[in-house]
Amino acid sequence: FPVTIALTNGTLTVGRKTISISGFAVADKTYDGTTIATVTNAGNVFGQLANDAVSVSSVTATFGNKNAGQNKALTISGGTLTGADADNYQSLISGSTTATITAKAVTLTAPVIAKSYDGGLTYTTQAADLSALSSQLGVSGDTVTAVTLAFTNQNAGTSNKTITPSAATISDGNAGNNYIISYANNTTSTINKKTVSLSAVKTYDGSTSLTGARDEYRDWE
Repeated sequence: FPVTIALTNGTLTVGRKTISISGFAVADKTYDGTTIATVTNAGNVFGQLANDAVSVSSVTATFGNKNAGQNKALTISGGTLTGADADNYQSLISGSTTATITAKAVTLTAPVIAKSYDGGLTYTTQAADLSALSSQLGVSGDTVTAVTLAFTNQNAGTSNKTITPSAATISDGNAGNNYIISYANNTTSTINKKTVSLSAVKTYDGSTSLTGARDEYRDWE
């Protein structure tokens, strides 16, 4: 018996073909307190149909953490495609790469400080001194939490005393290993003259002279 077949229009969805991206490269960098990485080669695509025009426009890379280290693993993401046939494809990141974060070299210059003469070379570091040194690191959030500041000469002098810094402790989340620290002296610090009070005692003799009386020197600190 005859069969009648009726045809109606329908919808056919053509999914994008997945192609892989590999061969990317990332630049080494100096420690800057971030995980940001710079991609120097976005890589190549593999798996596209012959004669289709499609290539990689960009990928994004981030370090696993901010700390200095050799051959650190990176997370590669994105994979933007370009070309006349790019809309027919979707990308899949394939493979991996590494890059190095080099410790940052910083010269810590001693701040200008002052104290009163005490016969010694030592100095008690103040919060303002640590703040001044922390700003020299140049990385937000990293701080100098301790440092030794010492005079090279114990005598009083104004704006002409040399200070030597040493033994700085760095808070950077990596025990200070994100930095290579060197030091520079400050030569314009001050040791103020010490103020003392003098007194003398004598027995009343009807005069204002202190001849023959013993002077007593008292150091008021």
